[in-house]
Amino acid sequence: MLTIKLISEETDRVIKGLNKKHFPNAEEAIQKVLDIDKRRRETQQKLDANLSEAKKKAAMIGQLMKQGKTEEAGKVRPSATCTPPCRRDRLWHHGPGIGSGKPPTVQQCW
Repeated sequence: MLTIKLISEETDRVIKGLNKKHFPNAEEAIQKVLDIDKRRRETQQKLDANLSEAKKKAAMIGQLMKQGKTEEAGKVRPSATCTPPCRRDRLWHHGPGIGSGKPPTVQQCW
């Protein structure tokens, strides 16, 4: 079985092995796999950054609520309540969709 680690570390050897087994378009397939993995890692980094920011804002909201500054906390809340990718299953949405009987769209969440 080919792992992403093996494919990325020993690309030439993997391509030669696939060509030996008469795998059609081995080089293009391996390049596509590497491109998809790169995109996955970039997306994961963005998600991690967004979740970290949401966690910080949630802590800030908690501090403001303890101090009785609900109005200021309300101003922070909309940007902290929805992080990409859309979390439809956890009701972290704001804006249109809430109470309307329809779930918010991705555009409404971002």
